[in-house]
Amino acid sequence: MNSRQIPRPIVSRMILCLVPALLAIPQVLAQEATRFQILQCDHATILEVRDGSPGGTAERYALVRHNAPFVDDGSYAAVITIPVRRIAVLSSSILPHLEDLGVLDTLVAVDDRRRIYNRQILSRIEEGLLPEVGGGARIDRERIIAARPDLVLYSPVGTEDATVAALDAAGIPVISLADWREPTPLARLQWIRVVGALTERTAQAEAILQERSARYAELRDLTRRIPADRRPRVLVNAPWRGQWPVPPADSYVAQFIEDAGGRYLWEDLDAPATEFLDFETVVLRAAAAEVWINLNAGWNTPGDLIAEDPRLASMAPFASGHVYHYGARERASGANDFWESGAAHPEIVLADLIRIFHPELLPDHRLFYYRSIFP
Repeated sequence: MNSRQIPRPIVSRMILCLVPALLAIPQVLAQEATRFQILQCDHATILEVRDGSPGGTAERYALVRHNAPFVDDGSYAAVITIPVRRIAVLSSSILPHLEDLGVLDTLVAVDDRRRIYNRQILSRIEEGLLPEVGGGARIDRERIIAARPDLVLYSPVGTEDATVAALDAAGIPVISLADWREPTPLARLQWIRVVGALTERTAQAEAILQERSARYAELRDLTRRIPADRRPRVLVNAPWRGQWPVPPADSYVAQFIEDAGGRYLWEDLDAPATEFLDFETVVLRAAAAEVWINLNAGWNTPGDLIAEDPRLASMAPFASGHVYHYGARERASGANDFWESGAAHPEIVLADLIRIFHPELLPDHRLFYYRSIFP
């Protein structure tokens, strides 16, 4: 049986893991992320990732310095030598952390250039210095192995992911990523701590967190006292294959809207995940919307919406010209920087949304990730 399938109780080792590894750093920010934990245990740093794959259990990884006197008791998904020198990253939201921490040179493989916005990474691909290994069902496991990574950062498609099994068999550690499942913008940002621990850039990671979190809090404070009747009601997303995805009230996007001084139209939706509603159901509630954000990929003009479905022109925000999409930084390939560096810069995303909802609060801010679809 694969060790990843064996439950590994952590209580027996907790007596050796009482102090979070980050406590040695002054002014460490409170942990808001719910999908990982970093602990210092004897001669290793223990990284625990929770629900890295849908339906999966928590997995623990021992991060050990070269020649450290550490004994593997068999309870870890992998024992990883740090600092990691060669990393294959198959998730674009992790790439900005490598750049921010000055370790982009550790990158030895990526999934697909069509999903990548970063110009420096694209240049390395074009020069033949960085292989693409595909993603999802198209992933080329042999190309990953040929890149000789010390570690693969990957979002598995399930608990029995064939790629994870193949890399395990080849002796290549895989850390399952769960950053995309965090419910708040700052929780997603805190995954820079994972990259910092792997590359021994913990102090740098905390400094970045401190700066960006402080700016986020400063911006959020601008909208804290705005009464409900002055908060615009916000419609999100757009119909896709006959259904309209609607995130729950405790979701990442709903948190952004609240912090930016808006009112999420589905602020009463108590659901474990995004729900898919029919067009008619959405239209009924959207009649109260004042702003519409986050459209489908490639929808950059009013004509794009009308071409997809003429009924969209009847939406109240469309009629008033208040439709905004995160397409300001998008390549012809479809790569969108909102999903790349935006995860590492929630303070800029928040500033964009405040500028959209309450332009008088940030009159000098120029939209960075978002743009109006109207000329």
